[in-house]
Parts: sequence; C-alpha cells; structure tokens
Amino acid sequence: MADGAPRYITVEECLELQGFPMDFKLSGNKDKQFKQVGNAVPTVIVEAIGTLAFGKT
Repeated sequence: MADGAPRYITVEECLELQGFPMDFKLSGNKDKQFKQVGNAVPTVIVEAIGTLAFGKT
C-alpha cells in the first residue's frame, strides 16, 4: 500500500495460494477466472481427505 490504497490479489496469486502449479491457465475474463478459483478445492485439502478416507500416504 504505497499510496494508502489496498492492493487486491491477482488471479495468479489466488491460484498459487491454493496450491495450483505456476503454469496453470484459466479461461474467460477476470471475473470468471476469480469465480473458478473461488469454486476450486485446494489440492492439499483433496489430498488430506483422500488420506483420511483411504489411509494412504
């Protein structure tokens, strides 16, 4: 916040926070991309659920 205004995170930063690969691409405009990321389940969560459900590590 150099000028005092908040900086919103980018779609790419959202993907990175959720564990997607850096080269992952989304389609559509920015609004649709944010919606896709918001509806996604982070891969670490899926892995944890799979481990709990099936006992695999």
